[in-house]
Amino acid sequence: MVIAGSRVSIHERTLMERPFGRLLRFVTDDAVGKPRTLIVAPLSGMRSEMMYDMILGLLPDHDVHLLCWTDAADVPLEHGPFGFDDNIAYIVDALRHLGAGVHMIGL
Repeated sequence: MVIAGSRVSIHERTLMERPFGRLLRFVTDDAVGKPRTLIVAPLSGMRSEMMYDMILGLLPDHDVHLLCWTDAADVPLEHGPFGFDDNIAYIVDALRHLGAGVHMIGL
């Protein structure tokens, strides 16, 4: 990807992984000092690949993170149900992991 006239590499890193979702970071060479932004994907089992246009659009000016959800059909029953309270808990945990001052975009 080209940002401000320079070619920048992008690496996807998993920061937190749980049965129903993952917190990803899209690391660039120039992420230092940029505002941290968390994108919360819809609860449709949407993979991070489906969010790439938004991620690529934010990368020039933000340190981009994505909370993406695992398709419930792929989660073993032993992990129990996943309700509204669980959904909110995952989001709160992601925000705590990223620290104060995080911007959030919920889809």
